[in-house]
Amino acid sequence: MNRQEIKHKDAVLQARRLRTEDAAARQIRRLTIEWLKPIVEAIKAGKPIPQLDKKSLAEKIIATTKTCTEECVHRLTDLYASVEADILNELSGDKEK
Repeated sequence: MNRQEIKHKDAVLQARRLRTEDAAARQIRRLTIEWLKPIVEAIKAGKPIPQLDKKSLAEKIIATTKTCTEECVHRLTDLYASVEADILNELSGDKEK
């Protein structure tokens, strides 16, 4: 295999890895929003906030990240933290309305 073929193969592998990470990130965002939906509905209806099962969300996220590399898992953890912060900010904005 010559140098150009190696570079091409590396580029293809990197693109595939990034697509996998992007798909996992979208899945985690969707799971988080789905998990927090009862809180949003309770706040909008003026009802008490329900207790949520964090273990089930964690298990779903772990299942999503099993297809990822260790670097991917770290990036997704950072993404999850930012998504969680965004959602909490949105919720606190909804609460004030």
